[in-house]
Amino acid sequence: MLHDAPRPLERVTLGRILRYFRPYRRQVVLVASSVALGALAGALPPLFIKRIVDHAIPGNHLQELVLLCVGMVLGPLLQGLLGVAHKYLAAWIGEQVMYDLRLELFGHVQRQSLAFFANAKPGEVISRVLTDVQGVGQALQDNLVKLLQNVLTLTVSVVLLLVLDWRLALVALSALPLFVFPAKKVGQQRKALKKETQARMAELTGILMETLSVSGVLLIKVFGTRKRETSRLRDKAKQLQQASLRQNLVGRWFQMLMKLFEDLGPALVFGAGGYLVIKGEVGLGTVLAFVALLRKLYAPASDLAGVHVDIVTSYGYFERVLGVLDLEPAIKNRPGAVPL
Repeated sequence: MLHDAPRPLERVTLGRILRYFRPYRRQVVLVASSVALGALAGALPPLFIKRIVDHAIPGNHLQELVLLCVGMVLGPLLQGLLGVAHKYLAAWIGEQVMYDLRLELFGHVQRQSLAFFANAKPGEVISRVLTDVQGVGQALQDNLVKLLQNVLTLTVSVVLLLVLDWRLALVALSALPLFVFPAKKVGQQRKALKKETQARMAELTGILMETLSVSGVLLIKVFGTRKRETSRLRDKAKQLQQASLRQNLVGRWFQMLMKLFEDLGPALVFGAGGYLVIKGEVGLGTVLAFVALLRKLYAPASDLAGVHVDIVTSYGYFERVLGVLDLEPAIKNRPGAVPL
């Protein structure tokens, strides 16, 4: 039988997952490097805005104004090009890891005894090899790259905010905890619903394999059980529909609050920054650069909260795949056995 008991040591599980990246560590370094350079390039335009407002325009420096305006275009362009590169590399790594996992999973399942296949639900083993491994690859391609990208962007933004003005930085950073705390609860709910959806999908796949095979169709026609099998399929499909719907709807209020907090930050910075500008303690360009940088601060923070939810949710895929790989074959060779 296949069991889905939660794995108690997540650090151990993480180490086992990272083992699949070792053959591709060179590509992983390239992904991390392109993400870091992209984060730096994307943070340049707000600094150019400050220079334009506080120096180039008041000083009538036309040449500097043109160069800064060109830099405001080249920064995001470079960030976009690096984004294309790291997305391609991340997709390549994800596909390679899925390939390795499927082969290892298939070989391990083949070593199990006939009793294992007799006790497993129809379609459950196939679901692990296909659906769950696909979920693992999707998590690697999307969530881990987004996590790295958002962490680096957030770090660069915080450093620049502190360099520009520490007082306004404290105002801007005060709203960050509002992005983080609700994420854990939503992630736990989505993780439970994801596992329920996976279980319902495996059950539905089993019914389809039973009833749509040659022997299954023959038995249905001989015993006249078409209506009963249709009713059984309808019940399982309804359970899957309800579980998927609950999974998609959970956290909708959480997302709405994230957007509200993203609008709250600029209002606070304009209020505090406007007061400092009126008192002559900071320049107008600093406040405008701050507001421009807030998009680089709150958007990654909001995405990080969402990525946390997605990673916790995707952890169910890893648990199910590693649960199969942890199964011990009922029949083993003796140590030192001679191959036939």
